[in-house]
Amino acid sequence: TSPRLEVTMAQRRSRDVAADELPDAIYRAYEEHADDWRRGHLGASVVGHRCDRYLWLAFRWAAKPDYDGKLLRLFERGEREEDWVIRDLERAGLTVTSRDEDGEQIRISEGHLSGSVDGLVEGVTGNPDAVHVLEIKTSNKKSFERLKQKRVRSAQPRHYVQMQLYMDGLGLEHALYLAVCKDSDEIYAESVPFDQKVASKQKARAKEIIESSTPPARLDADMPPCVLVSKDGTRWPCQYLGLCHGKAMPQRHCRTCVDATPGTHGKWSCGLPNGGTLSLAEQKRGCSQQLSIPPIVNAHVSELCSKEREVTYQFADGDLVTQHRLLPDGEGYP
Repeated sequence: TSPRLEVTMAQRRSRDVAADELPDAIYRAYEEHADDWRRGHLGASVVGHRCDRYLWLAFRWAAKPDYDGKLLRLFERGEREEDWVIRDLERAGLTVTSRDEDGEQIRISEGHLSGSVDGLVEGVTGNPDAVHVLEIKTSNKKSFERLKQKRVRSAQPRHYVQMQLYMDGLGLEHALYLAVCKDSDEIYAESVPFDQKVASKQKARAKEIIESSTPPARLDADMPPCVLVSKDGTRWPCQYLGLCHGKAMPQRHCRTCVDATPGTHGKWSCGLPNGGTLSLAEQKRGCSQQLSIPPIVNAHVSELCSKEREVTYQFADGDLVTQHRLLPDGEGYP
C-alpha cells in the first residue's frame, strides 16, 4: 500500500467493525438516520387502508412505528427504484416530469390531506397526448403474481385509491401504474382511468376521519388488517394492535391531546388558554398540560381530573394506569 493511500484511509477511518457485525452496523445506521415519522398531513398513500381507526391513529401520531433498520433499508430501496424506472421510461421514448417549476416533488394538497406523485408521464400508447399520473411500486413475487392476475384495483386497493386521489387533485384522467418484482426484476404496467366516484368517496372518508375528535371503532383483533397470518403461521400485527387491543399507551404530544383540533388549510389549534395556532414543531413537542384523548386507550376511565390534567385507566384485567401531568422536561409519563 502506498503511503499516500495509507494516509487517506486513516483520515477516513472512524471505526473498526468485524465483517460478521457489518449487517447489524448498517441496520443501526439506518435507524439512527431515519427521517421523522410524524407527517404533518394524512398521506394519500395510506387513505386506501381499510381501517378507519388506523388512519385516525396515524394522523394523530398515536404510536411510533416499530421499523427496524432492515425494513428502513427496504423502504429506501423502493425510493431508489423510482429514479431507475423513470430513466427506463425515458429510454423507451416517453416524457417524464418528476419535479415542478421550483424543483420540488409534484404534490396534491387539500386541507390536511396531501401527497406527492412520482411524476407525470406522456406518450403512453392508446393515450399518446394524455398526461398520466405516474405511480411506481416494488413488489415481492407473491404480490406481483397476484397483481398480474387481478390488476391493481383488486390486488392493491391502497395503490388504486392513491392514484385516484392524485388524478383528482391534479385534474387528470389517467394514471400509469408500474410495479417491479424484486425477485425477478419483471415489470408490470397498467393504465388506470380516473373514477370520480372512488375519489369523492375516499376524500369524504378522509375528511370525516381528520375532523373526528375521537378514534373510530376498533376492528376484530384476530382478523385482517389487525393481524395478518402467513401460511407458515407467522403473525404480522398492525402497528396499532397494542393500542387498540392491548395495554399500550399513546404517544404524548398535541396530536393526541383533548384540546388540540385540526382546522382549515392544514392548521391545528389549541383550546387551552393562550393556546392559539400550533406550528408543526409545537405539535410534536406538546406541553405540560397534555391530556390524551381517553378513547385511544383500550381501557375504561376510572378517574378523571381535568384540573390536575390526570386520568386513571382500568384495563380489562383490573390493572390501573394513571397518566400524570407532564413536567416541563417531558417527564411524568407512566
